[in-house]
Amino acid sequence: MKLTMNTTLKLLRNRIVLFCAIAAAFFLAGGCDKAEKEKEPVVSVQATPVQRGPISQVVSADAVDALPSPR
Repeated sequence: MKLTMNTTLKLLRNRIVLFCAIAAAFFLAGGCDKAEKEKEPVVSVQATPVQRGPISQVVSADAVDALPSPR
């Protein structure tokens, strides 16, 4: 049986489609990774309860004063 040009093109197209499907499966599988673990916080944070009221005080401070001393 001799293959015609039409049959040859169909076989080539089927192979290309199969190759693309396999390549897409590998790319999708490669993107599935374990979730990153949460890192431990560097500093602890303390918060006070929220209060509603008028602003009666302006707080200002230098950023350098707020930082902990180097170890």
